Amino acid sequence: LSLAEILIGFTRNWERNYNDENIMLSPSMRSGYYLELGRKALENYFKRFYPFQKEKMIVLDKKILLDLRGDGRYLMQGSIPMMTESFEGVYTIHEFKFDPELPKAEVSSGDRLAAFRQIFLYSEVPAGSPIKLVSHYLVADKDITSTRKPEQLELVRAELTALIQKVDATVNFPIKVTAYCEECPYPEQCTQKVDIPTLRSMLVGQGVQSTFKEILREVVIFGLIA
Repeated sequence: LSLAEILIGFTRNWERNYNDENIMLSPSMRSGYYLELGRKALENYFKRFYPFQKEKMIVLDKKILLDLRGDGRYLMQGSIPMMTESFEGVYTIHEFKFDPELPKAEVSSGDRLAAFRQIFLYSEVPAGSPIKLVSHYLVADKDITSTRKPEQLELVRAELTALIQKVDATVNFPIKVTAYCEECPYPEQCTQKVDIPTLRSMLVGQGVQSTFKEILREVVIFGLIA
């Protein structure tokens, strides 16, 4: 397919399935903004990597299961967006991001998900094979390549194990009021009776837009992770 054909197909699919009503939007944006964002991402990727013959595709959107400690006690499920092998025998995990800006170096180097995927990949490829992870920031048209030393991966294993053990040992799940409360499907089961007008006022006071459909969603943490 040519770039023009890909963009036409993408646009047609978008127009059939998405509009201002079924996409969470910020106040200053409409669905057309995200359409153009997607078109730009596709165009950038196509122009940089066409004709896509430098590497051999091995995996595309594969679910993975990792035995974290090797004893069957802690199993973690994840996914690999894409994995390739170069003609030199280098294995690469690719992930695709739509952030308009690149992350700070410390955020990128501390990415647990990337480490999780690398740990899994070591168990799947021939011993000693070079492995790298590439995050394609499609809108920014930049790549971030990383890899982790064995001791760094062991540290991630230990951190994840400790986090799982902490969750397993938790018996008290305190409620945290967030912007999600207005859309919660279980209000009758909630012991924290949320007053929506008050919640709106609180969020506005924190500099957040008062229309909940226009709020950029925060991560909900139920007090399990410090």
